[in-house]
Amino acid sequence: MKNIKHVNRIHYQNQKPTTLTSSTLSISLFRCNLGPLAFSTSDGSATVIARDQSNTVINTSTAERRQSHTYSPYGYSPSVDNCPLGYNGELIDHTLGAYPLGKGFRFYLQDLGRFNSPDTVPPFSSLNAYAYCGNDPINAIDPSGHIMEMVYQQNPRDIFTITTTTTIEHRSPSLWAAPKTHSLASRALKYADDISELITRKENQKALMASEQSTIKGYQSDLDYARGDSRGWKHEKPIQWNIKYHKQNLKEITELAQPIINEVNTKIPNVLQNLNTTVRALGLTPFEQGTSFKTYKNALATQIRASKTIKRTKHTKTGTYQL
Repeated sequence: MKNIKHVNRIHYQNQKPTTLTSSTLSISLFRCNLGPLAFSTSDGSATVIARDQSNTVINTSTAERRQSHTYSPYGYSPSVDNCPLGYNGELIDHTLGAYPLGKGFRFYLQDLGRFNSPDTVPPFSSLNAYAYCGNDPINAIDPSGHIMEMVYQQNPRDIFTITTTTTIEHRSPSLWAAPKTHSLASRALKYADDISELITRKENQKALMASEQSTIKGYQSDLDYARGDSRGWKHEKPIQWNIKYHKQNLKEITELAQPIINEVNTKIPNVLQNLNTTVRALGLTPFEQGTSFKTYKNALATQIRASKTIKRTKHTKTGTYQL
């Protein structure tokens, strides 16, 4: 940057430099509440600043180049000639090689690591009136040239707190998995399966009889239509033969199905009683008449195989972090 060593006027806002001017060049500094961000010059160039937690400029980037800056613990750096800001984000006087802290209240000499003049404090209040930050430049800064400040106090917005809450569920084993109830749970599911099988057998037999009855009803409708038609007499005998055939089938199916239905009707109450006794022993709701057994069986299986939440514990962790 040309003529950076010949700045003759500095404009401040809120104790921070905003504009540097010389006879041939002006420099505008841009910053946020946390520190410097970038600067631009009147010749059209712009530079982005990267900084650390104490706002020290550690990297500058332009469209043409990128440069890193290193410092000694007391801020000495030979590589900041092209940047108006340096150690702790303070303005540097490149002519003197020093930092005019406190808008020029005192000059901090980076190569010596001390001020060029004593502080305006009462006598004997400090062992060394020329010392910078009480000889602790790592953890403290002195932007006013008069009062040392700790680094973490400078940017309170850089310090943030994260609170995380984790909920842990303590679950009891399922009735199926618990050793004390596994036998009862297995028995209950077996009874439920037996009842489902019996109901299916009964419904299958009823379906066979209903199918034959529906077929006979269809032929009976055809016979009534044929008798009402003057030309339908030709079809009466075949239809009557089909009705007679399917009635005989219905009789045979009924003779076979009825004993099965009666057997099922006898077994279901006994198995259902065993099921309800076992379910009550598990502390669950027994089956009630008027309820769909299929729905009840699915709900029962879910209750038996699912674990139960007996306790929820919340663990809260709070951490403070600094950018």
